[in-house]
Amino acid sequence: MKTIILSLTIAALLQLNIHAQGTIKFANSASSLVTTNDFNGHLGPAASASFRVALYWGVSGSNPSTFVQIGTNGPGTNPLFIGGLNPALPGRFSDARVYVTGNTTAPSGVADFQVKAWVGNYTSYEAALAGAQSNPLAGVGVSAVFSGHVGGGGTPPELPGSITGFSGLSIYVQPQPEPSTFVLAGFGSLILFSFRRRN
Repeated sequence: MKTIILSLTIAALLQLNIHAQGTIKFANSASSLVTTNDFNGHLGPAASASFRVALYWGVSGSNPSTFVQIGTNGPGTNPLFIGGLNPALPGRFSDARVYVTGNTTAPSGVADFQVKAWVGNYTSYEAALAGAQSNPLAGVGVSAVFSGHVGGGGTPPELPGSITGFSGLSIYVQPQPEPSTFVLAGFGSLILFSFRRRN
């Protein structure tokens, strides 16, 4: 009998521990867009399904290097573009699913978050960051850390929080010189070299 009571108590505590997490929705607004530069260096809302965004969570007040990704890599609002930004709404992302924080953030508590974004067929921000070392077209971007209220507490549970503290971010892609730039530079060097030889 004692074994059964002990087992039920442990099971109940484990169940409470599983559900002792905050909940949050991952979506931005028109005032918190993801932007990127074009190859002329102009910034504007990112409008390609090749862009990815992910939400990172950390205990309130913790170092951002300890944050972990929650949810999936940047679902777009359009089911055809899951995994990227929504081309129909440049700079916007939204996911209908509820994201769950780690169990060190209590339901209806406060946590720290960061949005990370990248371009290309990388499976994570970390892979894109590593790829950017050798591929200048692998742009990455990171938002400022922001605090957010999470849902999940009470009976019935409070609705999931939102990322209202997110103010947007920019993905910077290194502009690549056009081939004509190299031709002009080579031609100019040739002219300078020929003048120098005459003198």
